[in-house]
Amino acid sequence: MALERARQRNACGQAQAGERPGQGFGAQRKSKRAPRPGLPAAPTPAAPGVRQRLQGLPSGQRRAALVAFLGERTLQVLGLDADTALDPRAALKDTGLDSLMAVELRNALAKAFAQPLPATLLFDYPTLDALAAHLLRVLGLEERAAAPAAPAPATAIDDMADLSDEEAEALLLKELDGGTPETS
Repeated sequence: MALERARQRNACGQAQAGERPGQGFGAQRKSKRAPRPGLPAAPTPAAPGVRQRLQGLPSGQRRAALVAFLGERTLQVLGLDADTALDPRAALKDTGLDSLMAVELRNALAKAFAQPLPATLLFDYPTLDALAAHLLRVLGLEERAAAPAAPAPATAIDDMADLSDEEAEALLLKELDGGTPETS
């Protein structure tokens, strides 16, 4: 009977004489989940200078490079093989990303870019494309818009508001017939 009670105490994690609490038979220890072959146990922080590497790229290549980086991080968080293809336009939740994984990915990205990011980041920007566009804005790396074109010179169409109904009709007939307008 005493042996049975001792086994029950051990099974519940209570210390035996001479043991410290947490060392007994029933003690639960936190263990790291074994990584899949070829993948790290957890997302590793980005190499220093991810932002600098993006800045060093021509503006036309930044988005593609960032989408590739985000895809790699997403695959790590999902525990998928590195050669798994992710559609940048597909919702990440459709690939299996749940809310805890979204927070894990957001934390990894915040660390990689040394930039605080909102907890709702992956819900607000649910695809790799949308996320990349947002991060380029946040990081100040978005493509610069081309300079606005010079205004086009005024054409005959712009002057139509000044025409009378008869003049407008004559001009329209001329365009439709390809001939000269008839005046009455």
